[in-house]
Amino acid sequence: MKSCVEGSAPGGEARDSFLTVFRRGLPPRSYSARVSMTLPRVPVLDPRCRPCISHDLVGALDLLGYSSDVRSRIVERAEKWLSEHWEEGHLPSWYITGVHRILKEEAGDELPFRELRDGCNRAGLALAERVAVDVATLSPTARFATLCAWAVAGNHLDFRTAGIGYDFGEDEVGEMLREVVGRGFDVDRTSEIERLARAAKRVLYIPDNVGEIAFDALLVREIRSYGATVVVPYRGGPITSDATLDDFRHVGLDDAADEIFEAGPDTLGISLEEASPRLLDEIARADLVLTKGQANFYVAYGNRADLGTAVACLLTTKCDLISEKFGTSKRLSLATVVGPIPGHYDLCGDGSEHGSTLPPEAPPEAPPEVAPGVAVGESADA
Repeated sequence: MKSCVEGSAPGGEARDSFLTVFRRGLPPRSYSARVSMTLPRVPVLDPRCRPCISHDLVGALDLLGYSSDVRSRIVERAEKWLSEHWEEGHLPSWYITGVHRILKEEAGDELPFRELRDGCNRAGLALAERVAVDVATLSPTARFATLCAWAVAGNHLDFRTAGIGYDFGEDEVGEMLREVVGRGFDVDRTSEIERLARAAKRVLYIPDNVGEIAFDALLVREIRSYGATVVVPYRGGPITSDATLDDFRHVGLDDAADEIFEAGPDTLGISLEEASPRLLDEIARADLVLTKGQANFYVAYGNRADLGTAVACLLTTKCDLISEKFGTSKRLSLATVVGPIPGHYDLCGDGSEHGSTLPPEAPPEAPPEVAPGVAVGESADA
């Protein structure tokens, strides 16, 4: 495994810190001058995103327990910044990144959620070690589908949204995640994603959060076993629950991948506006871009034309805005492929236009074959 040095772009290019950028009252400066666009080609932002972003910030402040003075400064400045930039129409993740950078600056805290992040990684790693043993005896196709299911289930370790908190023991964490795996995917295109992975010579695997990256490591190793070179980017700095180089090392994702590298600075999901030169190069080189989480789905959906031949996404939807693109408002577990034609993404794999393709009460796909201890309805301890 090879990696670039954290904190600098390949080639040693310097960049302004988020503190300098925000003191100038500007949006974050692009990490690379080679980014060809600053706004998504397909709009994603919705009026409903504004209160959701504010709620996300307030929820973070509730977890962090800052003083009332610090809290008031953060909220006031963040709301002002949102109002100044809202009409620009960036991705929702761009705005969430902005308000959490304000939080870090005003609080003087470069690594919020330190204890929660560490706890998440410990819980994910302990369970992933057991899952690795359980899936070893499965057929290759069943193993791939099961590892995809665990990679998505791991997103429930996100302490900011659907997270479990840390009063749970390891067995309780395992039980909760096994239940998620047992429900299966609402849109299951894992067989198509497996076919794309087996055909690829180079895969760009874009992870999401702490904790769940332990399951990403299992899936990355599986894809490498097909003969592909798998490269994985980390965030250049901590933002909410997104994974950094230290998190990769904690769970062994650095060893699982062929190469790891810095995607850019502290952004929620990857950002094409602040992408490192290496990330842009890897997007161009990849035969398959496989993304994790809703923030990275924003990028895949909004900028699909810029992401190469094949793009697949593994995620749990966390808001109506994204669920509605699959024809429902309920929360969904998704293994989807984003087609190359804007306006006809065929997210559900049935040839229809994006949106209105999944009945609101549609039952999930039948679960894949899984090993004892992982199967739907199994009661074995984690």
